[in-house]
Amino acid sequence: MAVAGGLCQAGETPTAEENFGYPDGALNRQDGGNGFRGSWNGNGEVFAGALVLGGGSTRAARELAQPLSLASPVYLSMSLRVEGKPQKPFSAPLSLKSATGDALAALAVNDRGFQVSVSPGAKPPVRASKNLGEFFAGRTVRCVLRLESAGKDLLASLWIDPTCPESGPLSGFAVGEIPADSEVCQIEARLWGGEGITVHMDDIRLGASWEAVTAP
Repeated sequence: MAVAGGLCQAGETPTAEENFGYPDGALNRQDGGNGFRGSWNGNGEVFAGALVLGGGSTRAARELAQPLSLASPVYLSMSLRVEGKPQKPFSAPLSLKSATGDALAALAVNDRGFQVSVSPGAKPPVRASKNLGEFFAGRTVRCVLRLESAGKDLLASLWIDPTCPESGPLSGFAVGEIPADSEVCQIEARLWGGEGITVHMDDIRLGASWEAVTAP
C-alpha cells in the first residue's frame, strides 16, 4: 500500500487484516482475511474488492481472534472513499467494540468530515467526539487511528494520508477514565442515513504498532 509522502517499511504482522477479496455480492458469512474468529455478519456488500455501505442503514461486523488490550497502543487503519453527493446527514463509523458489544472508539466519515469518537465504557459513561477536516468525495484516502492510554485517559490520534515513518497526527484528544481491562474484541462498520452516497472501506488492519497497519 502506497502512502502519501513515501512507502512505509514492512514491520510486524497485523493482529487482524481484511482486504475483502470476495466475489461481488453479500458480505454476510464470508470468512477470509486474517486474525478473525468466525465470519462476517450483517447486510454489507462487496464490490470490486471493498466493503460497500449504502442504501440507508447498513451494518457489517466481525470478531477478532485475539483481543487487543487498550493498556497498550492500538492502531487501526483503512482505505476510505465516499461516492456520490449526500442528500441528507449521514455517518459511517468503523467501531472498535468490547466483547459485550460496547463501542470503545470509532473512526467515521460523515456529512461534516472525518470524526473520531471515544466512548470507553467508564461509569458513568464518558463520550467525546471531534470532527476533523473534510472528506473528499470520490477520492480514496488512507486513515490511521491510534488509541493509547495516558494515565487514566484514553488518547485518540488521527492521520489522513500519513507520511512514513510515523509523523505528527492531524489531531488528537483525550477523554475520560478507561477500565484497566478494556479490550477491543470486534469491529463493526455501519452507515446511518447516506441517501445518495455509498461508502467504500478496504484494507482494514488492526495492530499494536504503526508499522503493522501501514506497511505495503
